Amino acid sequence: MEKMIYKNPNYSIEDRVNDLIKRMTLEEKVMQLCGQLPSSFVKDGKIDYKRLKVIAKCGYGRITQYSLVGLTDIKRIRSFSNEIQKVFVNETRLNIPVILQSECLSGYPSEGGTIFPAMINLAASWAPKLVEDMAKIIGKECKDVGINTVMSPVVDISRDPRWGRCYETFGEDVYLTTQMGINYVKAIQNEGVSCIAKHFLGYAETQGGLNTAVTRVNNRELYEVFATPFEALDKVANVDGMMASYSEIDGLPVGCNKVIINDLLRKTMNFKGLLTSDGAAIWKIYDYFKLAKTYEEAGLLAKKAGLDTEIPIGGAYKYLGNFVKNNQLDEQLIDESVKRVLAIKFKLGLFENSYIKENVINIEKVQEKRNLSEIIAEESIVLLENKDNILPLTKNRKIALIGPHADNKRYPIAGYTYPAYIEMLKSLKKNVKKDVSFNGIIDEEQKDEDTQSFNSIYSILNEDDWKKLDDEIHILDEIGAVSLKESL
Repeated sequence: MEKMIYKNPNYSIEDRVNDLIKRMTLEEKVMQLCGQLPSSFVKDGKIDYKRLKVIAKCGYGRITQYSLVGLTDIKRIRSFSNEIQKVFVNETRLNIPVILQSECLSGYPSEGGTIFPAMINLAASWAPKLVEDMAKIIGKECKDVGINTVMSPVVDISRDPRWGRCYETFGEDVYLTTQMGINYVKAIQNEGVSCIAKHFLGYAETQGGLNTAVTRVNNRELYEVFATPFEALDKVANVDGMMASYSEIDGLPVGCNKVIINDLLRKTMNFKGLLTSDGAAIWKIYDYFKLAKTYEEAGLLAKKAGLDTEIPIGGAYKYLGNFVKNNQLDEQLIDESVKRVLAIKFKLGLFENSYIKENVINIEKVQEKRNLSEIIAEESIVLLENKDNILPLTKNRKIALIGPHADNKRYPIAGYTYPAYIEMLKSLKKNVKKDVSFNGIIDEEQKDEDTQSFNSIYSILNEDDWKKLDDEIHILDEIGAVSLKESL
């Protein structure tokens, strides 16, 4: 009987990876480098098993934005996690489990998840221990529903307030960002969930404060300022992965920039982990930066430069095998990336423990978790000196609360949260022309035949889900949201 080393946990991860990759066909390897959206096989709150089996035929790397299947129902996502893994583990040739990943910057972003303040609030607390305490809860809640990879933390150095995503970052201080990031990664990965730190590199320093623009930074500053948190997360916290940014450096977006990926990240920083694309970044190489004649060719450029995987879907990467067959791509480059993907799956123990216990839901101590969120919010308040009583803060004064956010329960809650996801899905459903996009997901979804029949990610939800989401006030009350007027 043949010795199946990759199925034996007594062997090292390296031995198991090498054994497994020798057994894989080219197509099976390529599919490990691809992402997929749950909307490709979930519709109206149910799994389309026929569709899922087609998708899983040669295995798959990861399903991203996975928390959406449980947006209104924590029991559903837990059940789906096991059902999806059963298909990959039991009905594929090599029984390779799939990674289920989500955005989890400020908490598990669906029903039952604890909502925490934005990263800029945590930075204002100057308390890395609070980040550790928060991330530990996020890790537990993610693992409890089957999510085994989070696309967090954001460790961009943010120095331009015009950039609209400053709240996602820990701000402008390199040392502070580094310490906060280390504590976040250590806490989550200690719970058995992988982290993908983002956005490598210089993403918040784009020209004019515009998103997805040009980063004009000299090489020394690029390394000593912007790369420092990422290097520390690797060397100190052993972060499993990083995400390449959309931005352009020296004429090339990072996703196909060999100098940034190969020379800086791999050689200078000696990073051995996974480097994934941002959402629709490969498509942008073709459509936005216009560096390739086709979407597929953009995938070839990215792969040659050293980008390991493509998300949210593998619309270009699934064709990499064709370039290998045409002698345009060395299969060794495919193998290097597949090894990084498999190493994470073995590290997470997915081959031995593919399923979660459905009868245990980690919703206990809800008030205790909310108390931590409140403590973080309080510690983030920065009170400047009221010199010469320039502010009328005496007891006999009245303060006017003016504007749309004065009595708004939604306003104090950051992005990457349950309420933010609700707004996003509602906008997508309402905007039938699809000129609203969610970080590139819709851009790619419309280009890929694998998801065409399901139209859009909002189709994941059923009629009852939409009725629940329409009652936004009840949801905000349920999660304990309070307006500034109510607080005062």
